[in-house]
Amino acid sequence: MKTETKNITEALLENSKSAILACVELHNKPSFPYRYEICVILAINAWELLLKAFIAQNHPEVKLIVKDGQTKPFDECIGFVASVIGKGFRVTHENINKLYEFRCHIIHFYKDDIGLILYSLLHKSVILYNEFLIQNFNIDLAEVTNLYLLPIGFKSFTSPVNFLSNNPNYQIIQPLLKHILKVLLDQPIR
Repeated sequence: MKTETKNITEALLENSKSAILACVELHNKPSFPYRYEICVILAINAWELLLKAFIAQNHPEVKLIVKDGQTKPFDECIGFVASVIGKGFRVTHENINKLYEFRCHIIHFYKDDIGLILYSLLHKSVILYNEFLIQNFNIDLAEVTNLYLLPIGFKSFTSPVNFLSNNPNYQIIQPLLKHILKVLLDQPIR
């Protein structure tokens, strides 16, 4: 690998790891308003930088910086990596796309409380992130940090599956969220 490509890859990796660690640290703070919104933004930022590091390391012929000085858009990066890796990236691709969809809603204002849904997506995304990092860069953040996502709190953890039940306590969910849960879980809408 050329020195310039190596430097770019290392810089992308360091920033990506910083973003995912910030995501986990903020998530685990006992009192942090706007927790899931910020964590989703950080997780998507971490993934975008990691995907660009993958492209820079393995496909230096792909231009990450376009003519106007901006970088390759997120959707093009994830699409490219998905086409290169194939079926082995399918679950990760779907997880990232769902988080990205929420990220787009969040940054343009989304008022519903969707923390329980985002917890499940974020938890899986952080694990998938570390697996991708191990497979493609031989870096295991679990060994370096000793951080674990643990659902410890003052209320019982609620699964997003509960929102698809006929339990009246969960019937307040908005139609968009019900649709997203249906797609995520591939369950019929009740």
